[in-house]
Amino acid sequence: MSLLNSMTNDSKYYANLIFSQTKDCSPEMIERILIEYRTLLIKSNTYQEVEVRSVVPLSDELKKGILAKIKAPENAVVKEIIDQNIIGGFIATYNDVLLDMSLRNKLNMLKESLIS
Repeated sequence: MSLLNSMTNDSKYYANLIFSQTKDCSPEMIERILIEYRTLLIKSNTYQEVEVRSVVPLSDELKKGILAKIKAPENAVVKEIIDQNIIGGFIATYNDVLLDMSLRNKLNMLKESLIS
């Protein structure tokens, strides 16, 4: 399950506990349980998630740089999403902060400056 990969070790412990108690559940049901669990963690502020869209997987060094740039806590979990539509660069979202360093955005800004 892809959601399990983005969890901290403590969260994985509880997720495994859920798995052990839900052997007869379908994978879809387990996925819904994990999504609800993550939602509760986010609401309790014990789990901070930064969503990063990029064309290729990010190195650990780049992830740390992105977390620092958007002022997210160092223990925040980076949820990587591969998105070919941004052409290059990345888009990071954390709480109300959006950092769009994508090539698509830069090309759109250049286009707007040329038109006006």
